[in-house]
Amino acid sequence: MSEGDTVEVSRDFGRLESPARKNWHKDHSKKYRANVGEKFKQLSSVLETIGGKDEASIKYKSQILENAVDLVKVLREDVSVLEVEVAMSSRKFLMDWIERSVIAADKPSNALQPLVEIVCRKCSWKYVEVWEPIESEADVLEIGLVSSFVRVKSPVARDLETFGKRSSSVLFNPGLGLVGRVWTSMRGELVSDVCEPSMFLRANLAMCKGISSSIAIPIVVLGRTSTVVIFYDTDSRFDNHSLRLAESIAASIGTVCGAKMNREGLRK
Repeated sequence: MSEGDTVEVSRDFGRLESPARKNWHKDHSKKYRANVGEKFKQLSSVLETIGGKDEASIKYKSQILENAVDLVKVLREDVSVLEVEVAMSSRKFLMDWIERSVIAADKPSNALQPLVEIVCRKCSWKYVEVWEPIESEADVLEIGLVSSFVRVKSPVARDLETFGKRSSSVLFNPGLGLVGRVWTSMRGELVSDVCEPSMFLRANLAMCKGISSSIAIPIVVLGRTSTVVIFYDTDSRFDNHSLRLAESIAASIGTVCGAKMNREGLRK
């Protein structure tokens, strides 16, 4: 580097460290902090008006953010409950919800929100699994667990989560186990006692984790099973109402998914 370059760098460094620039940074930071503080005050005030904690009891910004997160969770739960009630009030509203879910999804297993929300909320099932084919080098189709949802906050939630984690490595072929039977038959099935190995291959694990009963539902798209959804409970149930409700919603999801695939096929 030449002597001229050294002088130029020194001048730039001097400008960066000049008192005027330092004062500018201080003023800018002060204004920024004041603006952020004002926004937090506004947020705290808004939260109090919609049901949050008393503003006087909140002293720190972290408490304001925590309060906001808690309220968002409550509002999300309220919206979900309302969405289920609206869907159950009219076949048209239910189909509108299903169509929105299918349009937003890249595959049938990602369009299951109406099915899961309605069956769990209206029929009180505690845990849900979603099974679909996985990429494999095997000659026979293999069906694996792609997602699971614990729908309760009670002490059994941890056991249900463990059941899901241990099931994630299990694979079924068509016709094998509850998943495989429903995949092949393309019909829903109710198992009132999942602790019976002849009916449920994960019986020992289910027994250890307190699971007692289940209903399994296929999503059939254009005449082929694409997904199997299983609902579980820790109580023993023989619930034909849940089975019929889930089958009806699943059939509608399959129909809408098939129509979407046909439309996309025509566009290609």
